[in-house]
Amino acid sequence: MLRSLAAAVVGLVLLAACSPMKLSHLDRPSSERVLEAVGKGEAGRAVTDQGQVLDLGGAVTAGPWVCATTFEPACIAAGRVTALEVRHAPRSPWWAYAVAAPFVPLVLGDMALQEVDRRLTGGPQTFSAQWARGAVGPCIRHVRRDKSGAWPSDQQIRADLYRRRDALGGRCLVQLAGDFAFPAAARRRMSLTGLARWRFEAFACVQARPDAEAGAPRAFVPRPWDLDGREVDWPLELKTILEDEDTWAVTDDVTEGCRPAGGAAPDLSLAVSRAREGWPLPSI
Repeated sequence: MLRSLAAAVVGLVLLAACSPMKLSHLDRPSSERVLEAVGKGEAGRAVTDQGQVLDLGGAVTAGPWVCATTFEPACIAAGRVTALEVRHAPRSPWWAYAVAAPFVPLVLGDMALQEVDRRLTGGPQTFSAQWARGAVGPCIRHVRRDKSGAWPSDQQIRADLYRRRDALGGRCLVQLAGDFAFPAAARRRMSLTGLARWRFEAFACVQARPDAEAGAPRAFVPRPWDLDGREVDWPLELKTILEDEDTWAVTDDVTEGCRPAGGAAPDLSLAVSRAREGWPLPSI
């Protein structure tokens, strides 16, 4: 009930803000202005000094670089942007906030209940991927049913998988980070670890698996919503992940995935080397 009220309040404010998005076009913006727009989520399309058109809506910053998995290469210097589209969100009118004000205590109460759930089950309320109702995906094989064969709750699934995250495959970690409402730092760590492990798994077998290699992540870049709206030194976090031996563990996903391809390679150094090629930032 509380969530329904909260959703209604949010919907009201959003409805009131449905005036058209304002756009401004900047010619030869400074690097600082480009980085600021990306950091605030205001950047739209951009044109580089080589005429490449990029969508900066899903990009993140890393020092003087702007990065996204859709870019080629994955990171470009902000100074290379020669034209920038900046989006300005419309402001909600005062009456929308006046209508929403009586519901604030209810919303805060719901947040308190979610905090209780987080402490009891190991994480906050889920966005819900409805795994407990038979959804398929890379994590479903890791979900433990009870003795009757019934699925546990989403909260129990999330908490159990999080406790066993060191033993999960890369694709499962990425799904876990994307489907459940963990704090941003935890999502970012799981997602980056999952991307690295996913790429490692594609090269970990005795025999080459062209399809797995082609489908592996090309670059490791966090999603904007995993940075929690702050400037986060995610390259340092990624460097730590790539240097952690646990990232390259031979999980059940490696063992089973490599079974048709001669098993896991006895020497995984090549797989680790190929996985580290996903480092997105230039070497200079």
